[in-house]
Amino acid sequence: MDSPIDDLFLTKRLRNPRAQQRALAVVFGVALLATSGCQRSTTFDNPVDSLQKTTAGRIVANNLSSEIAHWQAQLARDNGANLPRYSRLQANLLVRAQFELRMDDYVAAHTVAERAVSEHPAEAGAWLLLANGHSAVHRYGEAKTALTKATTLLDGPNDPAAAAIAARACQLTRTAGDYTAALRCAGDAVTAAPSASSHGEYASLLAELGRYDEAQAHFTKAWASYRQPSPLIPAWLALAQSKALQDTGKDKAAAALLVAMQARLPEHLRLTVETAVALESIGKRSAAIAMLEPLLQQTEDPDVPNLLASWLADEGDTEAAATMTARAASGFATHMAALPAAYAAHAAEFYAGAGNDLSKAYQLATQNAENAPTVPALSQLVEIGEQAERGADACQLARRLMTNQTLRAARPDLASCAS
Repeated sequence: MDSPIDDLFLTKRLRNPRAQQRALAVVFGVALLATSGCQRSTTFDNPVDSLQKTTAGRIVANNLSSEIAHWQAQLARDNGANLPRYSRLQANLLVRAQFELRMDDYVAAHTVAERAVSEHPAEAGAWLLLANGHSAVHRYGEAKTALTKATTLLDGPNDPAAAAIAARACQLTRTAGDYTAALRCAGDAVTAAPSASSHGEYASLLAELGRYDEAQAHFTKAWASYRQPSPLIPAWLALAQSKALQDTGKDKAAAALLVAMQARLPEHLRLTVETAVALESIGKRSAAIAMLEPLLQQTEDPDVPNLLASWLADEGDTEAAATMTARAASGFATHMAALPAAYAAHAAEFYAGAGNDLSKAYQLATQNAENAPTVPALSQLVEIGEQAERGADACQLARRLMTNQTLRAARPDLASCAS
């Protein structure tokens, strides 16, 4: 959940046809009109087809676990005296958290940061780790506070932590809904150091603002820039680009991209979940169910049973759907108790669908939007507000939260919230 991209993958399972029609009109109407040029394109060159050979997923998974065990042992040996070891441990924990959908790794990554601050309170890098830990679980206010502390401890602009602190500060402008600053930061990063990561971050931001043609151009540059054996950056790019494709109605292209990437990296559970969602969206529900069911034995993440509950109900298997709903409800209760901000958006989707509690769904969507007034969060708020017959309240809140002029100009549908 470290990247804001993670919040883009919210499955839509509205049951009320009137609410669905109104929500889609409100959320996507203006943006899709603005991207008609992108819609006209009927071809899509799948970048995975030309991607060089990448490391097998099982090796990536083993390496992550080995690295985590190694740095834990090193820190135990030197009693926390080496700050860079904390950084390496946290980085690997956060990658594995996404790779294997492990809530305990998010908690551990934060514990690592707290220990680093305790052992190195005068080091900017320690406070950066705390900001990273907070940001990973969507505690953005706390992340900003920790980052401010880190900035005050910098030993000049050449401090080794300075660039990473600036990068984290840039990402926090996006989660704060300040798209003017976010665009400037991401654009500067592309100019200063063009890479798969910088082009990908910029592309996902452009897509979030409805600038899909520009976004796809930067996605193309991101893929072309990548020359490493690790499949982790390509997996992240596939997830981000597939969302942009879906938002322009190119569901088949999005599914093809995810299927191709997931075939290379089936051990990446977040990638597998989103591939299943993409397959279901193009009418391949049986394949989607078959892809998700094995994950029930591999992760406690409640998104998996939540999706299965919805799809099994649509298939008419009410008994299996009820079992999955109960498992999802239990999972969300556990995850929300531990990391409420991190799972609020996902829990809102559950309660708006299989969880059958629109009041709770709206409450969670409200909390999520207030915590991070991004396009995905505001869109979810409006959609669930319509479904819960609180559209006017949702629109009023969305307008209040959209204080940034770049966002208001890019998304007049959300700024006006007219049905």
